[in-house]
Amino acid sequence: MKKPTALPLRSSLAVCVGLCLTSAAWTHESGHTALGSHVHGAGLLQLAQSGAEVQISMVYAMADVVGFERAPRDDAERQRLSEAQSRLQALGGELRLEGGECTLGQATVTLPKFDHDHDHDHDHDHDHGDESAHHDVRVDYSYRCARGAELLALVVAPWTALPSLERLRVEWVTDAGQGSVDLAAGSSRVELKSGL
Repeated sequence: MKKPTALPLRSSLAVCVGLCLTSAAWTHESGHTALGSHVHGAGLLQLAQSGAEVQISMVYAMADVVGFERAPRDDAERQRLSEAQSRLQALGGELRLEGGECTLGQATVTLPKFDHDHDHDHDHDHDHGDESAHHDVRVDYSYRCARGAELLALVVAPWTALPSLERLRVEWVTDAGQGSVDLAAGSSRVELKSGL
């Protein structure tokens, strides 16, 4: 019997990133997360590591981030959206990758794009198509690790920044293996080598 061959590490990272991007495109188009449906109170974190590079993508229901899933209606809601963007970018600095000596390189927050500003008086009829739509927020973090092969665990704590979040699905692919786990609110540690 022929022994299965493993993909080279770069290919493994490319496959994982491709899956993450496919998931993101599907999320954007359908309004559903990779969890299978748009679920308030549930988030998804995907981690891909190859060598010194680590990519983390997180997806949350917009309602869990700002309390609504439509275009902001006034200055106060626009301010909440802006503050949420800053809070989510900063969350990348609070993620801890243990054992790899990793530092955050870049954080990108992707918010839904709305057709037009709803902060106007109007008596005319037109479609407010995204009034009842479900929208997600996506955050991507890039890390560089001095000792990526020694990566042991991820400590993630979105519970303070996103108090309505009740659970977080964590999926990972690293040089050492792959796995997934569901974290309940308050749980924070994911052993990345436990999926071996």
